[in-house]
Amino acid sequence: MLKQLCDLDFDIDFSGGDPLYFEEDFQLKRVGTVEFTLDNPPEVNNLARPQGYHFATVVALQECVERDIKVRAVTVLYPNTMKETNLRGVYNLLCEMGISEWELLRFYPVGRGRIRQKTIPSSSDYKETMQFLRSFRGSTKIFFSTL
Repeated sequence: MLKQLCDLDFDIDFSGGDPLYFEEDFQLKRVGTVEFTLDNPPEVNNLARPQGYHFATVVALQECVERDIKVRAVTVLYPNTMKETNLRGVYNLLCEMGISEWELLRFYPVGRGRIRQKTIPSSSDYKETMQFLRSFRGSTKIFFSTL
C-alpha cells in the first residue's frame, strides 16, 4: 500500500522516525524532509525528555544537514521551553547548524502530557512568545503551528 501511495506522488509523514531511519533511504534519496524535536539546547536539562535526548537530536540534525537532506526542528512550547534564553539558544543553534525551518507547537496535555495539566500556558503567554520570536533575524525560518 505504501508503494502504491508513493507511486501516486503522495508524501508520507512518519512520526517517531527512529525505527524508520535506514541508511539505504538516505543513499537512495527516499527521504524528503526530516523533523526532529528539539525543545532545548543540548546542554540544558529538561526533565520532560530523557537524559541525552537533545544531544542525540543535534547529532541527527547535523547528519542530515551533511547529507543535504531538508530538515526541520520542532519545539513544543510549555513554560520550560518558552523562556526567552531557551528560545534564543535553540534558534541560534539552528542557524549555526544550517537548519532551514523551525516549527513551534502549542502544548496539548495528551498522552504523557496529561499529568502536566497545570503547565499549560495561557493564550496571552503564547501570544507574548510569538511576538518575541517574530523579532528573531537569521537564516532559520520560524513557523507557528496550532497556535
